[in-house]
Amino acid sequence: MNTASLSKPVISIFRKVYIFAVGLALLAASLSLIALEYASLRQDLAASIQVQMRIVADNSVVALQYDNRDAAIETLSTLSASPDVDAVALYGSRQQRLAEYVRAGITPQFLYLSDINKPLVRTGLQQTEIWQPLTYAGSTIGTLYVRANLHRLYGQLLR
Repeated sequence: MNTASLSKPVISIFRKVYIFAVGLALLAASLSLIALEYASLRQDLAASIQVQMRIVADNSVVALQYDNRDAAIETLSTLSASPDVDAVALYGSRQQRLAEYVRAGITPQFLYLSDINKPLVRTGLQQTEIWQPLTYAGSTIGTLYVRANLHRLYGQLLR
């Protein structure tokens, strides 16, 4: 048998294996970049929501101090301008819900708080939830909870 005739199929196999390996490497690199972008966008969303929460928290102090539900609802509804925010709840110092805002078409899923005395961010595949204790004059007077959707985040990933 001629060695030249054997080398053509071997070269063809090596060429196919090489192309497959390069394709696999490109796929792995692409998936890594998408994962990094997702993590970055998710972190940016959480930071943006936390800034909005600090503004709402500062405007909620009087409503919490005087159990003014109407003022609390009005303050929370300012977050309706954010397309990412699906729901917001303001809890008093005894963890009772004073007020809430829920975007139209969204089913409320508020939590019952238990020993949440520090900021907390929890992100799933569909939403990010953030709890932020509210303090005034050195004592905790309540907790602000925000649930944000990830629709825009996924939209940015698809672009």
